[in-house]
Amino acid sequence: GGLRLEVGPVRTALHWDPVLGVLGVLDALLLADVRDDLPVSTWARTVMHDDQGREMGAWVISGALDGDGDRLRYRGQFLECRVRFEVGEAVVRVEPYQVMTTQAEHRVVATSAWSLSTGRGNRYRGVTTAAWEGESAAPDRGSLSDLDFSRGDDGQLSIRAYGRAPEM
Repeated sequence: GGLRLEVGPVRTALHWDPVLGVLGVLDALLLADVRDDLPVSTWARTVMHDDQGREMGAWVISGALDGDGDRLRYRGQFLECRVRFEVGEAVVRVEPYQVMTTQAEHRVVATSAWSLSTGRGNRYRGVTTAAWEGESAAPDRGSLSDLDFSRGDDGQLSIRAYGRAPEM
């Protein structure tokens, strides 16, 4: 199975790759079992380090998850963002992506860990903690073996996520 995400063109010029923002909200999109309770507000904080353990960025995203039929739609905004990417540095690979969830008083909390490589040969590791309101029938563990993404000439980012069925 797979998940397809489409990220529209960014309205302001960024000096960092928008794939990083997707990594900040992927937990809610993958694990939220909220289609009957939409819309749902979400919050996520991500911290990224290089191979030497130096912090290379942190960002906080707040938004709403909504849906229509089989489609989920996420609209969010960055509340805080610091990224020390080189201008034009682009993500070329994300792996592996591991996520764990827990339920706490009508709130789902997910923590994910991932690593990425860029076209300039740099490698980074990140951790995202995301929370959203609602009950969840989501499994407590999951993983994505691969995130494939392509970029259109118009700036459209398309992502497919592939994973194994989480154990319950």
